[in-house]
Amino acid sequence: MGREVQVAVIGAWLALALPAAADTVVLYSRADSAAAQRAQALAAVYDRSVIDRQVQPGAHWRQAMAGAICGASRVLLVWSRHAAESAEVRRELDTALVCRVAVVPVLLDSTPLPGLVADVQAVDWR
Repeated sequence: MGREVQVAVIGAWLALALPAAADTVVLYSRADSAAAQRAQALAAVYDRSVIDRQVQPGAHWRQAMAGAICGASRVLLVWSRHAAESAEVRRELDTALVCRVAVVPVLLDSTPLPGLVADVQAVDWR
């Protein structure tokens, strides 16, 4: 299979993994699910937003989320000590940074933000 065909197949598969392309993707630790759902609901008032619980059954959620993150205009990083300890949150944040997606931190506690987003204006929900 040629590279162009592979890319088209992967793109079509990712399109099926989530209900729709999103302007905003919410990144969070499972321990902060309630706050993440509030953030997603708030973002949905203004544009199309996605949270990982919307990944379709049977889809590979890590790849689906990476595709959603790279296709988004921004990610809301729901940040707390739980998020700071989460390898998955770090992976998704790294994906956003590599894809040059704007990161908007949503602070749930006083846990310091990681270096590359430490100086980004945050939403303070503490």
